[in-house]
Amino acid sequence: MADKTLAKYITACSLTFKAFNYSVVPIKSKSTLWNFTCANPKGDKHYCVYCVPALVKAANLLKVAIKKLPKAHRLVVVTHEHSDKDLEVAAKIGYTLITLQCLKDYGTKMLEIREKEAAGNAGVATTEAAVDDGMGAAKSEDTRTKLF
Repeated sequence: MADKTLAKYITACSLTFKAFNYSVVPIKSKSTLWNFTCANPKGDKHYCVYCVPALVKAANLLKVAIKKLPKAHRLVVVTHEHSDKDLEVAAKIGYTLITLQCLKDYGTKMLEIREKEAAGNAGVATTEAAVDDGMGAAKSEDTRTKLF
């Protein structure tokens, strides 16, 4: 039962990256901690994404994961909730910590932008600009850190 729950959680996490046209590659190997890797369409931003519903269960493994990251990749940890202290630790160690809800919110915003672009609304930012602004520089209310 726990495997099905985790699989659903990982699927929910990957959907937002797919909404941003990121290539998502599931990791089948047990030798890595993260669940999938992804890259933006330009190929200049690479992430290893670790989906963990309860951060407490994985806190000690994150330092190891950082050391094993492929070059030019950033670790993104997606969880249900986290504390301010968790955010401080994430910033200190060097990974991005985000809630699944925040990730879903960005996915929803992305779909809305695409819908407006498809309708031909003038003045709507291009999808690429939205990705750069939303994913690269925006600050989340619940993370207060750079998302990606």
